[in-house]
Amino acid sequence: MKTSTLKQFKGFTLIELLVVIAIILVLATAGFQAGNFAINRAKKVKALAVCTEMEQAVQRFYDDNGTLPIQIANDTTISSNSGQGRDFLLVLMDQETGTPVLNAKGIKYLNVRQGDNNIDGLQYNDAGTTIEGLYDPWGGDYKIAFDGNFDETISVQPKAASSAKILQRRVACWSDGADGSEEGFSGSAKDDVTTW
Repeated sequence: MKTSTLKQFKGFTLIELLVVIAIILVLATAGFQAGNFAINRAKKVKALAVCTEMEQAVQRFYDDNGTLPIQIANDTTISSNSGQGRDFLLVLMDQETGTPVLNAKGIKYLNVRQGDNNIDGLQYNDAGTTIEGLYDPWGGDYKIAFDGNFDETISVQPKAASSAKILQRRVACWSDGADGSEEGFSGSAKDDVTTW
């Protein structure tokens, strides 16, 4: 008697392969999201450090000189990349060229690192001699609000958050976070970086 033997191949079925691929995709997606979260968290910490350093520099300047490092008559908010913002940075970095000289003592109150391609730090002109602005880690600008009327109350309005009054301060600094510079990003107060 002859019996027919079927050869049995060991291996995965198509369904088993699809299940394994699906599991790998889910794990990869979770890993990507965790990595992205960690990167954004690091950017927020960096931006907060710069905001805090700017506020401390203004306070030290005020303690030494009895005035703010900017000529204003009322409460004012400036951008770190505007003309007024560049002048403010030059005063704190002891690089001002105009008159009157606000930093007459010649003290460098602010020391922030140089950034790359309009992201995360000071940007200089092509010759590397003139400051063009100070950018946050997302490529946006920092906002600095000053108590120009010296009542120790500052009103601030971050891009995605409600306005707030800050008491007992001469200066407040913030970054609008990722939604301050990326088009199409849905604005949220959660990504704002504030010091209050």
